[in-house]
Amino acid sequence: MAKLKANKPTADVLMNSMRAMGYSFEAAIADIVDNSVSAQARNIVLRFPIDPSDCCVAVCDDGIGMNKKELLDAMKYGSQLKSANRSEDDLGRFGLGMKAASLSQCRRLTVASKKDCKLSAYVWDLDVIEEKKDWYMVDCSKEQIAEIRYIDFLSDKESGTIVLWENFDLIEKSSGNVYAELGKHQNATAEYLSLLFHRYLNGEGRNPLTIMVNNYKLTGLDPFLENHRKTNVRRKIEIPIKDSEGKEQIVSVQPFVLPFQKDLSAEDKRLSGGIENYRAKQGFYIYRNKRLIIWGTWFGRHRANGYTATSFKPAGAVNAYQYTEFVLRAMGYSSAANKDLSDTLLRAVNAGVLTDGDAAMLQSAAFLRAQLVYISYYALEADLPDGSQSLADRLMDLGVFTRDEWRGSWKLVKSERL
Repeated sequence: MAKLKANKPTADVLMNSMRAMGYSFEAAIADIVDNSVSAQARNIVLRFPIDPSDCCVAVCDDGIGMNKKELLDAMKYGSQLKSANRSEDDLGRFGLGMKAASLSQCRRLTVASKKDCKLSAYVWDLDVIEEKKDWYMVDCSKEQIAEIRYIDFLSDKESGTIVLWENFDLIEKSSGNVYAELGKHQNATAEYLSLLFHRYLNGEGRNPLTIMVNNYKLTGLDPFLENHRKTNVRRKIEIPIKDSEGKEQIVSVQPFVLPFQKDLSAEDKRLSGGIENYRAKQGFYIYRNKRLIIWGTWFGRHRANGYTATSFKPAGAVNAYQYTEFVLRAMGYSSAANKDLSDTLLRAVNAGVLTDGDAAMLQSAAFLRAQLVYISYYALEADLPDGSQSLADRLMDLGVFTRDEWRGSWKLVKSERL
């Protein structure tokens, strides 16, 4: 039998290495808020300093809290996952978030928790770790618990938790003014949480959720402007998939077509996260248990003009050949492998996307918005490569528009096709 030998990591080296995991301040706070939501908190209060002599940050909640044993386990690096007992609403995952997120921003992490009206608290202090060279925490006495900043938050509650950050050494080194930098982070964090937890803040979670930043109550942003009269809410699609354990789960896909900027009020612009981000943040929004985790991305699939897989030419005029090639690729008649666009119009005629008259017009006329709309509209009547249905039929099957909307568009076309 092979001889086994323990090889424990060096506490101070590992903990300092994990501080460089890449958390931003706002993302680190969001990890703490995740824990509060998972603990069924209905009220979460973030405390930022209002006095330069008191530079600490706290996240306080009225969730189910932890007893002394549970808190000790939660403070352990790689705390026991207990996957079988996890709620489907749990936002945590790997037993590292609270510790790694917190100590990426500060040197001293205090967690005080109350359950069944009993208080307990532990502290990770990097100064202690570096002195002892081992995994030692401070086990707070009753007298020490009474001195914890913001501990009064729990005084009138049966349960809840406070996560306290102190000693912001990295901010001190980078800016020299911790108080001023935390003020900037306060505003950025409020905006960040308003987006990430907007579905909870707008009442979609299992329990109503309120988040306060000092005395400011957050309202959820609405990146889709769902209540705007000109937002086009498309049909929801539900896709069954197998998770990592082979269990069937449902992924819901909900498309939105946003209003034009000219139709937005000042409040609409605020709710969408600011007009400067209105276009930049369009794309896919991915949620886990109603918590936003990825947003404003096209996963590399967005093309401004469909010219090539790697070429983006918003500053150059798109010509008839380029746009027609885009349509052919979208329908499946061509691909990015085709670099020669000289016969694009001929291939479109052969595919039934254009007529001979269309091709002649596009060769001789300037390519303006009218021509772009012309190609797009009549492409809807063309069959897909397998001949099973037209592009319009396919889009109607996907819920992009209805048959009544399609028929209604016919009345808007006044000219004959070439």
